[in-house]
Amino acid sequence: MKALRSILAALLILSVQVRADSNASIRGQVLPGPGETDLPGVVMVRIMGPGVQQVTYVSGGHFSFSGLPRGDYTIYVTAQGREDTVFELPDWSADRSDLVTVTMGARTADANVPPSGNTVVDLKTLKVSPKAHEEMQKGLDCLDKTEFQKAEKHFKAAIGKSPEFYQAHNNLGIAYLRQKRLEEAEKEFAKAVEIQPENAIGLKNLAYLRMNQGRPKEAIDPLSRALQLESNDATAEMYLGEAYVQTKDFAAAKEHLLKAVLLNPALIHAHYRLGYIFVQEKVYDEALKHFQAFLKLNPPSGKEEVQAVVGKLEQYFKDSLARTSTNPGF
Repeated sequence: MKALRSILAALLILSVQVRADSNASIRGQVLPGPGETDLPGVVMVRIMGPGVQQVTYVSGGHFSFSGLPRGDYTIYVTAQGREDTVFELPDWSADRSDLVTVTMGARTADANVPPSGNTVVDLKTLKVSPKAHEEMQKGLDCLDKTEFQKAEKHFKAAIGKSPEFYQAHNNLGIAYLRQKRLEEAEKEFAKAVEIQPENAIGLKNLAYLRMNQGRPKEAIDPLSRALQLESNDATAEMYLGEAYVQTKDFAAAKEHLLKAVLLNPALIHAHYRLGYIFVQEKVYDEALKHFQAFLKLNPPSGKEEVQAVVGKLEQYFKDSLARTSTNPGF
């Protein structure tokens, strides 16, 4: 359990991007709109593709995304008071290095009206002031430099300019967490979810924090809601399964842990938990399968313990063939 808690902090998610593990990258530039020489103050770029949804801000006219599997992608470029620009990238792969060029959308007739076409962000985000976005980016830069108090200051400034900026509340929670101010962090994650209930990032951060504090029962609801929004999140499935293990609901735990390893067979802890759940159910062939998967993944701890269990299971199956045993001795 200590090993589980030690990696929870790494799961806390900034309201910037959601990554998928792979090798491809996309670099691009945004050019000023027709008849213009400069970009608007804050330009947001979003990319969507196979299991990937990332968001970033344009810096110096450029943007980049990494960790992308091969596939078809769509890039959306938006700014307050501008029409969205939508750019398609079919069959993008790691062997491509060309620079993607996107032109900024034209001005809308009314800057208070959301851009036409495919909206990139929800209405609450579209109402956020450019100054708040600028403070948000400064805060993210400080987080990258581990300057947590400075990041806190900028996220608070962003919230002061746009109180409904739920992404800033989430990132303020991250800044508090890095300073070990857990109560304040939880308050900000909860506020982000209150402002935008369909906020999977805030829901998962709230749940992971509660798990880290030994409050698994309180983590179940936000994790369940997050998975309704993002059904293919293997890590969230694993931690929901772990929450059910800790609350002794092993049937629900098995359901979610099996989903987790189906989505990502490399989740070591999920195989470990499933092995013991199947031992408890006396489904020894399934238990052996998950314990063997655990060992193949070269776990950082628990190897000797599981090797001993695997030895008992393998002996049980040998004895069963010889009709000399009906129970492996657990």
